[in-house]
Amino acid sequence: MPDAEPGPLPAVPAEPVPAEPAPRTLPEPVADPVVDPLDLARQAWQQARAAGDRRTTRAAAERLVEVLRPRAEAEPAAHIALLQQVLSELAGLRMRGGDLRGARAASREARELGRGLGR
Repeated sequence: MPDAEPGPLPAVPAEPVPAEPAPRTLPEPVADPVVDPLDLARQAWQQARAAGDRRTTRAAAERLVEVLRPRAEAEPAAHIALLQQVLSELAGLRMRGGDLRGARAASREARELGRGLGR
């Protein structure tokens, strides 16, 4: 028997070819904004004052003074008033904590800054 030629193939519905998914693009990494140590120290000091905890307030004030001193030397108009305020408060905190010499030193520095500002 001779081989019969196959007839036309039945129509098969074509399966949709899945489109290639768009390549996932990761969002551009946002550079962390540089956080200013002065802003962090000031914020910590203000939060400690609001909480009313003397030890935390004193530690935050000490840190803020450390950050403010070099900036007050570089930009007196921008930072001396805050430094004087923090030193005055620090003097009281040190006095209440029993650090008489530390209180006097902070008070003296605040007065000298005040003289420089003409207060």
